[in-house]
Amino acid sequence: MFEVVAEPIRRRLVEVLASGSHYLGDLEDVIRHEFGVSRAAVHHHLKVLRAHGAVLQHDDWPRSLYELDSAILEQLASELDHWDYLFDRRIGWRTPQDLLPDETSGPASARGWRGHGLDPDDPWRRPSRRASNGRRAEWEAPTGAPPPSRASIGA
Repeated sequence: MFEVVAEPIRRRLVEVLASGSHYLGDLEDVIRHEFGVSRAAVHHHLKVLRAHGAVLQHDDWPRSLYELDSAILEQLASELDHWDYLFDRRIGWRTPQDLLPDETSGPASARGWRGHGLDPDDPWRRPSRRASNGRRAEWEAPTGAPPPSRASIGA
């Protein structure tokens, strides 16, 4: 239901109808004045609200009377109460007493090292581009040199 009232025009229609029943012409005047939309747009948003059971339409010829269905407000309130319940009982929330893990103490989580190439025992870890003595590794060709041919490799 929240996706229905997420639209500002529909939310305003619900706000206006929460004050009581209103005729279609009055609703059109309010929404057209506040949002600068056409009558067709107001009809569209009322149709969406009717399709979701948020408003009731009573034909009082030649005018239509709209009123808010009270069940929709109860449904929204119960969903908000459920979210409030979940928020109050959230799990895993840090408290000020929790100590931050020491970065030098090992893996950052119970699942191990986090991040690509950080685990020193990772078999898929790329070898470093430099040898430990600061020179280029043997497998790396110097810059500007042509790639080795098959004959020089011994193939």
